[in-house]
Amino acid sequence: MVQRKIDKLREVLKGDIIKFVKLFADTDPLPYQEKFLKDSNHYQIFVGGRRVGKSFVVSMKALHYAWTHPNKTALIVSASKEQAQETFRYILNVINHSSILKSTLVRKTQTEIEFDNGSRIKVVPAGESGKSVRGYTADMVIIDEAAYVPDSVFDAIEPTIATQIKKGSGYFILLGSPAEPKGAFYDAWNSDTFSKHHATTYDNPYVDEKWIEEFKKKKSNDVFKREILGEFASTDETFFNIDAVRNVAIGGKHIEPDADYDYYFGIDFAMSGNDETVIAVVGINRNLDSPKIEMVNYFRYKNKTPSWIVWKVKEHIIKWKPKRIYVDSTGLGYPIYQLMKERLGEYGYLVHGINFSSKERDEMFYFLRELIEDEQIVLLNDNEFIEQFLSYTVKVRADGQIRIAKKKRAKDDITDALALAVWGVKKGSLTYTFMRDCSVDDLFPQKRTQDPFKLIGMGMRMMKF
Repeated sequence: MVQRKIDKLREVLKGDIIKFVKLFADTDPLPYQEKFLKDSNHYQIFVGGRRVGKSFVVSMKALHYAWTHPNKTALIVSASKEQAQETFRYILNVINHSSILKSTLVRKTQTEIEFDNGSRIKVVPAGESGKSVRGYTADMVIIDEAAYVPDSVFDAIEPTIATQIKKGSGYFILLGSPAEPKGAFYDAWNSDTFSKHHATTYDNPYVDEKWIEEFKKKKSNDVFKREILGEFASTDETFFNIDAVRNVAIGGKHIEPDADYDYYFGIDFAMSGNDETVIAVVGINRNLDSPKIEMVNYFRYKNKTPSWIVWKVKEHIIKWKPKRIYVDSTGLGYPIYQLMKERLGEYGYLVHGINFSSKERDEMFYFLRELIEDEQIVLLNDNEFIEQFLSYTVKVRADGQIRIAKKKRAKDDITDALALAVWGVKKGSLTYTFMRDCSVDDLFPQKRTQDPFKLIGMGMRMMKF
């Protein structure tokens, strides 16, 4: 008699997962949760921010399927062992709070449960290679926190479910918070094969918006996009969002100065024989009410002596008449900076040095990133230059301080020079200097009373940059 009632209940609930959830989980799903739970497509993906109930819906999907469909296997693959255990505990908690579900449980291990209808739910961590999931035959495969599951695991899993989907009875379900805009999870989100579901933390009425605003204050823009808005964005590992960079990289070069523009220079001096000295030029159109900073040109020089570099810089100064000049004054760049500061200061130019080991250097790059993300700068449409933005990462030091680091052997000279130039705009926005027309020789007379290269005793006259 009892078994017949259970069988009848299974038949009733088989086509109504919402009734199942209300009965056994004793809760009303939120609208976006209900939509996802009711989805019957063979390929499904759910991308969401924090605290939108992803563990809840994944558990309910698997539990409803296994309990109402005989002789089926639901395989839940999680990014880590801890995540797999958490999902399994959630499922067990629902079962233990229902005398009906509990009475139908015939076997339970630390990773698997089996019901009296022959159906099973198994939870496994993904691992790095997919070895842990190879060999399983499943009717429903759910990948939880899929953005953090290696692509090799996807390759191992797909054959597991492909046969069942061809028969019209299998389900492949992905869900989790987004990470970088790459990889199998990101590809699935952009695929026409998957039915798509999305929720932000704001969509959950039980989350205090004050908590969200505090989170926003403490985290970077990219972290907020991923964790709250549920959007794919660069991880903290990569400092710049390359998609945001490409979005503003629409400008062209100015071959000649424009009289309506104020220009600013950023100069990154070469530090070894393989490096290049780069002069970046940014401009602001004075005639616009709300002008953006525009990157208008850059110049690169390799294997040149410091004296040659200084001479070349002064040629560009005479031509472009920059309002301010910011240079990298770290290490071997310091004597060149001192020379430029001495010679140009007499004529009203503000030459400032930034030590790239200082905190101000990080502030400079945060300012550049803010300009890019807020679309307040126009960059040159130059692929080689754009790729340099991928060179910057975020590094947490032993003392807990977060610093901007660079990948080994990565090119970054153009971007460094650009960051210096836009920092000059920020620092010089309230200060405008005037320089009279003059010649290169006026600025840099051939006879010098002091030579900074001799003063520091580094023998730099023979060194090429």
